[in-house]
Amino acid sequence: MLTIFLGVLTAGMSWELNHGLMLALAGGLMLLSPPVAKLPTSWWWLAGAFAIFGCLVFLPVGGLPFWREELEKAGLATGHLRAVQVRLAGETLLLWVATLGVGLWIVGQRTSDEGLKVWALGFALVVAAYTLASIGKSELAQDLGGKPEVFGFFPNRNHTATFLAMGAMVSIAVLAQAIRDKRWWGLGFGAAATGVCLWGALIESESRAGLLLVVVGVLIYYSTRVNSVLLLNLAIAGFGLQVTTRYFDIFWDLLSGSLLFIVTGIVLFGGGLLLEVNRRKVIQHIQREERQ
Repeated sequence: MLTIFLGVLTAGMSWELNHGLMLALAGGLMLLSPPVAKLPTSWWWLAGAFAIFGCLVFLPVGGLPFWREELEKAGLATGHLRAVQVRLAGETLLLWVATLGVGLWIVGQRTSDEGLKVWALGFALVVAAYTLASIGKSELAQDLGGKPEVFGFFPNRNHTATFLAMGAMVSIAVLAQAIRDKRWWGLGFGAAATGVCLWGALIESESRAGLLLVVVGVLIYYSTRVNSVLLLNLAIAGFGLQVTTRYFDIFWDLLSGSLLFIVTGIVLFGGGLLLEVNRRKVIQHIQREERQ
């Protein structure tokens, strides 16, 4: 949890220092606490496909998109590969693969129900602290006569919005669980974290992605509490629509219908299959609850 907090607060540092520090800390944690659960084989296949398809940027380019043609006309050589900056592309791909490995390590850990509640509360408080620090950063910039380009410490507003939305969803779940358990100290911390995270995601952040993620996450969580298959399907459909529209918008502009566009679509299709499998599992859980 402290690693996550340190990572988001140092997001404005140099690229090499920030990511090198985070990966070193994550690697140390992986050595101290190896995974205890065996993950599904399909997860490893998807992770491998992600790494392999990512290497396609190093293939020769068949035809230059319009923006590369303009750069060539201006006297800037863009090379003969799909990646214009080969070294940066390689470093970014390695970072993504390492991040994916850390994610697989995290889901390979197991803890008790009480442990999950403590970790969830800790994460919610970390995001709330990040939100307060971001608000303080913005107010300090205004007092000095300037205005920050984005809210938070990430260089991109969508990154901040996603992080705040994750905190808001987890804090809402912590609050609801504390109410059911009648754990009043958890109720107080959960309510405070929920208010701060929602304020940051919905008011301070300028990204619409945060709003969508909060709505989808809350609907999915609420659907499991009231055993509503309709709400679950609506939430997942909304999430899928957002991912699909962003995918086509971004990759059509950047890749102009190239081979990488197609194979990335295959990866997206695989992710959709996994999403559908997990959706059916949640529906089965809801149906079992209804029968009981």
